[in-house]
This record gives sequence, C-alpha cells and structure tokens, in this order.
Amino acid sequence: MEAARTTPSQPQNQRQIPACILGGLRGALALAVALSLTTAFPYREQILNLTFGVVIFSILVQGLTIKPLVRILKLANGGDAKAL
Repeated sequence: MEAARTTPSQPQNQRQIPACILGGLRGALALAVALSLTTAFPYREQILNLTFGVVIFSILVQGLTIKPLVRILKLANGGDAKAL
C-alpha cells in the first residue's frame, strides 16, 4: 500500500490570500540575522533592540487584525464564525 501524499496547504480562493499573508511568519529571518551578529559588530545592541521591537510590534498588529480580516473576507464557516 502506498503512503498518502501530502501537499502544502494552498489558498482555495482569492479571498484567502490576504489572511495567509497576514498570518505568515514575520520576523523570524530578521531575528536570525540580528542574533548572528558578532559581539564586536558596531551598534549590535541597538540593532537587536530595534529588531525585537519591530517583530513584537508586527506580531501585536497582526494578532489584533487577523480576526477582523477573517470576518471582512467571510472566511469563517458556520459555527466557527461565532467562535471568532
């Protein structure tokens, strides 16, 4: 018996694309680059603080706006809409 093949989840229609973009990972690459700087790098602490600040801000903004976006795009189904 052949194992079931899985494919990456893809948006089913054009209304789902903004929600997928907004819900994606933000800041992971920026944090990785900032943390990889050597301690001798000039302004390393300022770069780290700024990077963490931007990532925290973007997470908060995205976290607070995903719910209204899902409602506006009418992506919630039946009983799920009441849970939002």
